Amino acid sequence: MNDTIKPLPSLKAMAEKKLDGIGKQTIYKIDPRLVKVRPGHNGRIRNAGLRAHIDTMKVSMRTAGTAAFPPIDVEVEDGEIWLVDGECRTTAAVELMDEGHDQLYLEARQWRGSEDERTAHMLTSNQGRRFNGLELGHIYLRLRRMGWSIQKICARNGMSDTHVHQMIMLAESPLELQKLLEDERVGTDAAVAAIQKYGMKRALELLRGMVEQNGGKKKITKTAVLGRPFSRATVNDVVGSLDTFYNRLSEQQRSELSTLLENNEAELGDKTITLPAACLKGLIDARHKVEAERQKHMKKDAKANKKATAGATPVDDESFEIADLCKG
Repeated sequence: MNDTIKPLPSLKAMAEKKLDGIGKQTIYKIDPRLVKVRPGHNGRIRNAGLRAHIDTMKVSMRTAGTAAFPPIDVEVEDGEIWLVDGECRTTAAVELMDEGHDQLYLEARQWRGSEDERTAHMLTSNQGRRFNGLELGHIYLRLRRMGWSIQKICARNGMSDTHVHQMIMLAESPLELQKLLEDERVGTDAAVAAIQKYGMKRALELLRGMVEQNGGKKKITKTAVLGRPFSRATVNDVVGSLDTFYNRLSEQQRSELSTLLENNEAELGDKTITLPAACLKGLIDARHKVEAERQKHMKKDAKANKKATAGATPVDDESFEIADLCKG
């Protein structure tokens, strides 16, 4: 008798033998027209960006079919197939067939879980067109209303609690501000920065005015709200000049300054104090560097505006990259 154990020929055979480290998941083929979508389940905003994403998927499906696309996730309830993840893929396939394309099938996995897990599943299954800030905010808010803590959401999505709080803040913002975000007139970072700096009411007024000023042709960015940040070298020079200024003061001058500045601005009036010129030189030099960098920023902005006016697409400081158009 030959006691030699033959090697298993496939992953399927290994999974059926229940070898350690090998699992099996059944993949089905589904007519996408059989898949139903729960109203409001998908966290995506229906805007021009989403439409362009679906149209790009349709081009790929039209030329290469659906084989390159990962499976959608579905669940079965009372004999009906409901979508859990993959609405863009499903929509693209259905639209193509409605336009006369041959029968298409999508690979599908059966998903099982509770309502809150189904919602949370979107956070980790989304690998194509990434959710923008407002979309994430509404998903986070939905989970909060289902009893999830901020910490549990962070653990699921791998994000900080600051990020989760900020996105929920956008989801709870006035509808007018949400509309500016939905229409991609205002970037997520810009909205957060404006709210944090000016408060919700003033931020909405500011962002509305900026959109009206440029006619909605250019997305408002964080840089547009806060201005361009100064370089690390310039900031270091300013900080260094302040240290130099203070260190060059004598103990008597520091005491005189401290006593004088205890008064409020009205009480200071025309009071003066004599300081060595060497103390002030560093401050003046740092001021010149700040102004030089500010002028550089202004020239760069003017050049960018000229290109945008000529029809070039302006560069946005916030983008949600499509890592793989076959996923989403």
